[in-house]
Amino acid sequence: MLFRPLFFIFLIVNSDAQRFGSARYMLQHHLDVFQQFVDAGNKKWLRVMMPVKHNSDQELDDFIKAHKSMKLTAKSAKYSGTGNSQSGISGVVEYARGGATILLEMVIEKNRSSLSSYMFTSVRPVSVPSQRNFHVCLVGFLWCYLWLVDVMPPSVEDVFGK
Repeated sequence: MLFRPLFFIFLIVNSDAQRFGSARYMLQHHLDVFQQFVDAGNKKWLRVMMPVKHNSDQELDDFIKAHKSMKLTAKSAKYSGTGNSQSGISGVVEYARGGATILLEMVIEKNRSSLSSYMFTSVRPVSVPSQRNFHVCLVGFLWCYLWLVDVMPPSVEDVFGK
């Protein structure tokens, strides 16, 4: 009899009081399940988790061969949707393979037929703002210098009229 109240108190204390787990944890779980299927070469479940349904066996074999040694790590994530309709997760994922890493923006949506409960909707590289190597203010200095060279007389005597 004493066990039930203690069990409920234990559950309440150890719960994080959220209906959904953290978005980053859910995204990482989906990535781990996906990575396991790629490593195992499981084409059936890869078709469920990937948005393209018309992949041939040869295309999936090429995908599996190319990405077998990949490592996907969720860097940040947030739920998309409002309230109880949090049907998707968008986040930034680090894709590492062969010593090279790139950041990807991923969006996953709920899919009941997937083992991870999600499927990929969008994957694209993170856009990094380009930086100019040549500052605009240098154009002004260059223009001013050329104007002075063109306007200034060739010698000091011409300036002072001697």
